[in-house]
Amino acid sequence: MGDEARDAMSTYMPTNPVKLVTGILDEDLCKCFLMGSHLAHKMWIWLSMLDWPPEESWNTPPASWAISFLELMINFSQCSGMAIPLTLEGKGSTKTYVPYFSQEALMLPHTKRAGSHQSLALRKAIQTIQTLSKTKVFPVDTKKGCFSMRRLHFKGDALGLAVRPSIPKADLTMRLVEKYVTALKGARGLNLPLPDIV
Repeated sequence: MGDEARDAMSTYMPTNPVKLVTGILDEDLCKCFLMGSHLAHKMWIWLSMLDWPPEESWNTPPASWAISFLELMINFSQCSGMAIPLTLEGKGSTKTYVPYFSQEALMLPHTKRAGSHQSLALRKAIQTIQTLSKTKVFPVDTKKGCFSMRRLHFKGDALGLAVRPSIPKADLTMRLVEKYVTALKGARGLNLPLPDIV
């Protein structure tokens, strides 16, 4: 099931796709993004590349297989060349961040670089962008237990979205996700760091 499922998700392109994010994110809104305006800008561009199926197709595979935040995070990092920065110290507006792929980040505890941590950080970052822009960037709310990850033999309950979009660099992303899940060796948590930028 793994290879067939990966191939189906890699080549998926909805008929009559729907774009939820268009245009450019206002520079003043980008400046309000505490993790950096550069990240907000890159995230908005990436969100604009997602093609969603129309609602009448949501129950048709592979749209109905869902998409995990791990898949979205790996896709974002491969498309943008960056990941969600890691908190070095502080709280709220006084937080100090370091780039995820930096040498400084490599010295932080392993758990801070885990896929589960990045998945939640991506979800929060997107919620912030959604609030700032007053734009609904996903057609559905989050859910636990994505079928897409189970089809790749992940044993845990990954957080994600109930509807799958078409993503850029889908083949590379799905190969990296499958490799990540295989490296977990049956673990139920996303405790490994993200793959490097290819």
